[in-house]
Amino acid sequence: MYKLFELSPNTKLEIREVADASAVMVGLDQYNRSKIPGTIEVIYTGRGRDGRFLTGIDEESYELAMMEANAKTQPEMNKVAEMKAKTKTLRERLQVMMGVKDLSATSSHWETFKVPLHKIRHLDLSQAHNVVIANMLRAHNVVMPDLSDAGNPKYFRTKFYYHSELMENERKTANTQPLDKARASLYNMFEAKDLKLPMIAQILFPQADNLEHLGYTTIYQQVKFHLESAKTMDNAREFNSYALMDMKELTIRLLFRKASNRGLIKTVKNEYNFNGKKLGRNIETAVKILGSPEGEATILDMQEALSRTEIKSNVIENA
Repeated sequence: MYKLFELSPNTKLEIREVADASAVMVGLDQYNRSKIPGTIEVIYTGRGRDGRFLTGIDEESYELAMMEANAKTQPEMNKVAEMKAKTKTLRERLQVMMGVKDLSATSSHWETFKVPLHKIRHLDLSQAHNVVIANMLRAHNVVMPDLSDAGNPKYFRTKFYYHSELMENERKTANTQPLDKARASLYNMFEAKDLKLPMIAQILFPQADNLEHLGYTTIYQQVKFHLESAKTMDNAREFNSYALMDMKELTIRLLFRKASNRGLIKTVKNEYNFNGKKLGRNIETAVKILGSPEGEATILDMQEALSRTEIKSNVIENA
């Protein structure tokens, strides 16, 4: 996770200890510590794989270069470009504020730069020097950006993390955003009697029969309960993704779901198959194939096959 700590007049970081595996072995975890009290630890600026100093404010860093190389979509590429530009702007601003000619990752400034970690527990990010320290320690994986990063393998041996009330509040807000967004979208669909709502409900509840014939109020209540009763944000995120789709894509997804449930779509060699037509290894690929001009004939055949199975099912039930 790339995290850039910027100048902020209202942010004060606290460096807290987190017990790692070695701390557990000697019982330090019982005191929520990772270091024996009195331990002296000085962090010098090291170099990365590319030979550049690990400053955390280097727009040409190996870390950002790898993110750029791994970016597959245009939004991902744009995000990396934005982070690089933001990092460069911050570095240049810090140079001016500190009166340092060059804070680039090839500057001799870093040859003598060190942080007495045992003496620092709070960093006021309104101060340029503290912003440099915060980013440098993060770049060395000495301090995690946040406690939520503890599960990241790159921080396996990291004994500290940054904490601030502002970051804590931002994380809590971010954790509830998908549900807030889903509630708003659901209510707007209900008020507008949007035809997408019963369509989405059928996708969410594939086992529910004749759901499309229920009233909007009943559908609204069922989807609302589905969103709010979940222990995680997964249901909300799923609903939000469907809410962004147009009727054509929703119709294809619903048709695919119904055809699968009726056994019309088979899995042959780990690939979806309908009447000999290959539809890819996952539903996203299948929707893309069916949504193409070449997939129109397959959709018609699938709709006809589904109608026949539904008629046959009704005959059996009424017999």
